[in-house]
Amino acid sequence: MQAQSEHLERWVTDPSFRVDDPEQLQGLFRLLGFTVAAREELFEPAGAVDLHDSSQALLVDVVVDGLFEG
Repeated sequence: MQAQSEHLERWVTDPSFRVDDPEQLQGLFRLLGFTVAAREELFEPAGAVDLHDSSQALLVDVVVDGLFEG
């Protein structure tokens, strides 16, 4: 866990990075991880795996673009 904390600290101390709380950043990464579960629970049964994959890519792009000042 120490290496993860150091990694998060490095990100949140970067002046161009919009999040300054490592705990919040870790929570954000955990929430993004739930998109994997959503694929199996929500999209596969509906036959919408392609929609999940394209939507997940869009979500990641939007989050990454929003994390850095421009």
